[in-house]
Amino acid sequence: MDNSSLMLAIQLQQQDLNIWEQSAKGKQREGNLTDADLALEACRIELEAMTAQISDHALALSIARAVDADAQIIMEAQLAEEQAARDHEYALRLDADPSEIGRPYGEQSEEEGPMYDGEDDLIDILRSLNLGVPGDSITGQPESSSWASSRQAPETRECIACNDEFPPLALSQSPCSHEYCRVCLVGLVRSSLQDESLFPPKCCGRAIPVKQSRWFSPQLVGQFQAKKLEFDTPNRTYCSEPSCSTFVPPAFIEDDLAFAERNSATSVVTPGRLVLVRSGKKNV
Repeated sequence: MDNSSLMLAIQLQQQDLNIWEQSAKGKQREGNLTDADLALEACRIELEAMTAQISDHALALSIARAVDADAQIIMEAQLAEEQAARDHEYALRLDADPSEIGRPYGEQSEEEGPMYDGEDDLIDILRSLNLGVPGDSITGQPESSSWASSRQAPETRECIACNDEFPPLALSQSPCSHEYCRVCLVGLVRSSLQDESLFPPKCCGRAIPVKQSRWFSPQLVGQFQAKKLEFDTPNRTYCSEPSCSTFVPPAFIEDDLAFAERNSATSVVTPGRLVLVRSGKKNV
């Protein structure tokens, strides 16, 4: 049944309740509630809840369709605003120091990569929630039998690691097109942080990008970047204190002294103090 027909049925039932309530007035002592009165009130509350639910569903569908239809326009407007802000900041820098002519803020280096925009994920999620027939809640047209049968079996796909079935939006696609659920994907990254032979996390020999998104928390991305710095350093230096033994980045090393800091997932016993360090393999 489409939303318009359902709302009409609810309105008719509410009218019946009002007629019943009017006919029952004056037949019992004032202030005394009979079982029929309690049943009447319970039925009224249930109908009001159903009305609110249908209205909320129609509003959600309307918002989802609007976001889907205007996604490109919204993205272009947002990019234009960000570009204007960068241009303004760049102009202020040049005004303060005309000799400083660096790379304009509008350009982006390959190392930086694309910025994560959570709104893209939000658009995908809203699109996935748009399960109604286009126009069924707005025009009042009933759904076709073919559509009704098609949405009885929502699409699911398999996680390559655990072999469980998930909705498409609950899976992350790796560069080799294999898909992982969030639990398996995060587990793959965490395993690579503990074992250098598994770093960076790969699928079919291709590295899986680890950047801030709905799949990875900022903390996990930070741990990954810290481990990348450590594993990419050819002649590593570690804190000489056996109870610490944390990796010390080259930037914190000067002559025979290093400034040990909490900069990775490894626990540091006494962070922020000067320690004697030894270059080469980890001191144990």
